[in-house]
Amino acid sequence: MALHRADIDPFAITIGAGREVLWVYANFLDRVPIVGALLRRYGFIAAAYRELTGIREVREMVSVLRNGQALGIFPEGAIPLLYPDEVRRFSFSPSFARLARITRSPIVPVRVRPKRWTVAKYPIPVVLRRMMRLPESVAGITRRRRYYDIEVRFAPPIMPRPGEPYHHLAARVEATLRVLEENR
Repeated sequence: MALHRADIDPFAITIGAGREVLWVYANFLDRVPIVGALLRRYGFIAAAYRELTGIREVREMVSVLRNGQALGIFPEGAIPLLYPDEVRRFSFSPSFARLARITRSPIVPVRVRPKRWTVAKYPIPVVLRRMMRLPESVAGITRRRRYYDIEVRFAPPIMPRPGEPYHHLAARVEATLRVLEENR
């Protein structure tokens, strides 16, 4: 569980974890040539972007967790990584907390921080935007962060408490992630 700030985040977290992590990704990536096929090939799970995720996808996520595998989720989605010059806060989806409660899985907050970073121009041509039917919140962005010399820090696991409402669990995780992000 991490805040998503750069394209490298899932790779850095997986390497830092020292184990396979199956990532939940925005389903619009299925329309990106080659990308969607590769994500599905490696067992990643498509979830609806800023909408309700289907029952089949939720069952896949539950199955991953019940089998003791690691499931990587960015609860803000991908948008903050697309605005590198601004500090932005986006809604923090509490859905992951429901999964943790159902499966009694620990949530491990993670922070990815670069020692240095640059901003690269990354415009998506109009023809590709239309072909892939990308959400405008993604397609309209023209810059992205590139990280160098990355540090990955894992916080202690957060366990769901018996009877704890899922939104309280999500708030505990969000607070931990925000502290991780702000501390050097």
